[in-house]
Amino acid sequence: MMTDEVLKVVVWLYSSPTGHRNYTNKHVELFKRQFSAHYHSPHEFIILSEPEFPNNFRRLWIYSKSAEELLGGGRVFMSDLDVIILGRLEKYLDRPEPFVIMTDPTQKGPNYRYSPSCLLTLGARTDIWESFIRAGSLQAMEDYYINDCKQKRVVGSDMAWLSYYLKDEKVPTFNQYRARNLPKDPAKFPRDCLIVHFSGDKKPWDKIRRGSL
Repeated sequence: MMTDEVLKVVVWLYSSPTGHRNYTNKHVELFKRQFSAHYHSPHEFIILSEPEFPNNFRRLWIYSKSAEELLGGGRVFMSDLDVIILGRLEKYLDRPEPFVIMTDPTQKGPNYRYSPSCLLTLGARTDIWESFIRAGSLQAMEDYYINDCKQKRVVGSDMAWLSYYLKDEKVPTFNQYRARNLPKDPAKFPRDCLIVHFSGDKKPWDKIRRGSL
């Protein structure tokens, strides 16, 4: 990233029907503090809180033309709020590729190949959004997982769509590990483990406050 370019850091503030994603402004502040502690280049935070689509499909909007227009173009890093950052992020966020997506090398299952967090030049991958909103897209995704992958249950999320749509591409990636797949001892974490995502009911809020990780 050019030194005079300000990175837009996008997070979503919303609650889910199941109750395991009840985010508040306190969670946003926790994320902002730890992010700024680990990324020292110019950046600004953008909080999106009025989703149009159910589940996590809303986050696919970042790939749309309207997102480019509303957010003013440039570079964005879209992240989950329920993460712990363990090291400096310049190695990832200053990469030049127009699209870099996160993946967890320890996660099994074809619909978990890619995580929604990404580094993106706004407008560079509008095909991801346009293909998603096309009639029949979700049915095609479900047919792929059930018939081709022999997977009985398909998670209706942006993760499933990204893993399906990008299955034949070799896109640039950066590892984001899920907490449930890591050893209990942080000393045994992979050397490239900079971001840990707490998917599911267990969240990192208390760990972040205590500074235990």
